[in-house]
Amino acid sequence: MFSVYLASLVYLSLDFFVALRHFESLRTVSFWVLWVVVGTANVLSFYWLAGSGFDGLKFGPARLLATIFFSTVGSAAILQSMTFSLGDSQVLDVSRFVKSLRAAVLADEARNKSKRDMRRAMLASRELSIEYPQNVEALRDAWTSARSHEGVTIERIAGDLSQMDEDAERLGIPVVLRIAQRLAQAHPDHARELVDSARIAKQRALRP
Repeated sequence: MFSVYLASLVYLSLDFFVALRHFESLRTVSFWVLWVVVGTANVLSFYWLAGSGFDGLKFGPARLLATIFFSTVGSAAILQSMTFSLGDSQVLDVSRFVKSLRAAVLADEARNKSKRDMRRAMLASRELSIEYPQNVEALRDAWTSARSHEGVTIERIAGDLSQMDEDAERLGIPVVLRIAQRLAQAHPDHARELVDSARIAKQRALRP
């Protein structure tokens, strides 16, 4: 039974990896709820196949793996299309239930990603303000360069920088910190590159 549940875990992991290009969905509770549902259906399918003459329990590991494979594929296909009707009324739509669980996994992962991005931006902004404590112009240039590559006009960029100055004064924080925050939020990869470049420059300066 463990092998069957494991096969369902592999299937769901690959399914969400294709959709998201990462395995972070495994961190959500909804993923494991979906896994229990799909895994249980897979176990039922496996024993139905085994009891129907396609007996993986008696014909060695190769036949066992084949049975697990076909039960995993078959149960997944059934769950995605199964409905129960009584007369003209649809009593139970299993496929809708499974789709709703899958949508919950995607929604939970989207929220988690937003939180990860926010933490990443906060960390990058703090590191930027540490690496460029007094060098406001360097961060202004970095913002200008990043926005220019996006096709933003010089007038709009100047307006952004002016707004950051006003924000810093209103919030009572250094201008360098406000620019670092905006830069890290809008361009986290570029902010990380700036931090790494500053650290490398410091290391080189310390060499004899």
